[in-house]
Amino acid sequence: MTSHLTANATHKVFVLHGWANTKLIMTKVCKDLDRAGFDYINYHYPSFKEELDSLGKNLYLEVKKQKIDSVSFVTFSMGGLVFRNMLKYAYQDDDFPNMKI
Repeated sequence: MTSHLTANATHKVFVLHGWANTKLIMTKVCKDLDRAGFDYINYHYPSFKEELDSLGKNLYLEVKKQKIDSVSFVTFSMGGLVFRNMLKYAYQDDDFPNMKI
């Protein structure tokens, strides 16, 4: 996981790559987010090794670990499916950060 974070960030952007890729494919997006002043996490997940439900739950748990007030997501291809799967966990959790969609 690559990130650009400032101390006490209250909002973060999670960047999710697509199927059969690595987080490196999202480097340009991350550079643009950095230039715009966003705190981000270039989130890597093993698209070949885990079921979609497991990937969504792992993303949910990673977001929860951040202790932030709000979160946004930038997705590509399968990253969007991982995000959608994460929603079933997030919508059941009243303490999940506010999503800026």
